Parts: sequence; C-alpha cells; structure tokens
Amino acid sequence: MRRLASALGFALALLYLAAFGYGDYFYLTHAGQWWIAAAPLNMAAQPYILTVSALNGSVSFNPDNATTLLSAAAFGAILAYAVGWIAEGLLRGLWRLALGRARSANARR
Repeated sequence: MRRLASALGFALALLYLAAFGYGDYFYLTHAGQWWIAAAPLNMAAQPYILTVSALNGSVSFNPDNATTLLSAAAFGAILAYAVGWIAEGLLRGLWRLALGRARSANARR
C-alpha cells in the first residue's frame, strides 16, 4: 500500500472536496433566488459530467439528487488523487535522477 500513498494526491483530493462542498453550500443557500446558483457546483462536477456524458451519451446532473451529488464528489476526489499521485511520482523520479547525477558528478572529483 506504500506505493499508493501520496501526500500531493491527498492534498488535491481535499482541495477538490472543499471546492465541491463550497459549490453545494452556495447552491443550497441561493437555490430559487438566483438563476446561476448551481454554476459553482456544476463547474466542480465537470469531470463527472463530462465522463458520464462520454460514456452514456447524455447526463442529467441534478444538484438536488443526493446520489448523483455524492457520486460526482467521489469521482472528482478520486480523479484529483490520481492526478496528484502521478505528479508526485514524476517529481520524485526527477528528484532521484537529479540527485543521482549530482552524486555521480561529486564522485568523479
């Protein structure tokens, strides 16, 4: 399980869930008062909406449906974690490569 641990992935997933939570809060406090109340939530749910639309051909994202809302939040958080995990792996590899070259250059002296 050590290979799946990622601090950057965890931070990105938390950041995504915070943005999604804010979008839901904004929607709940402004629903029925303002025509664009669902815009922040729809923007946060774009990864879910685009993926489901590509797979099914259409999507009906309704912020009032708790199942859809939780699915979109979980999907986005998992995707953010995966992106952070990949980025952290690449950065760690580059760091090891740079340290290896620096050590080999110091060893030659």
